[in-house]
Amino acid sequence: MAATSSEAEKIVDGILSSNDKILAVSITDKKREDVLSAKSRQSFKDAFGVASDGAGYGATLAIATLNVVNEVKDIFGEAQAIITIHDDCKLTLVSMPS
Repeated sequence: MAATSSEAEKIVDGILSSNDKILAVSITDKKREDVLSAKSRQSFKDAFGVASDGAGYGATLAIATLNVVNEVKDIFGEAQAIITIHDDCKLTLVSMPS
């Protein structure tokens, strides 16, 4: 069973408060392609031009990334984590058990 939105929000808050270097967190329900919670620090919003928290940017990035990874799932198996390295940030997508 997937986490509820309120449970996901608590997880997001916990992750953001655990380390100042984490700038944004988004939790999605992979099966429903639904964002349960997404939050980011103001510095993330300023640096990357994000207007507000919510489903928009979190879902788009996660779903696009998962689509690419699913293309090679039959060859390499289910991805345990996805990390992309960019000029100004690292994007990490980690699968969490229900």
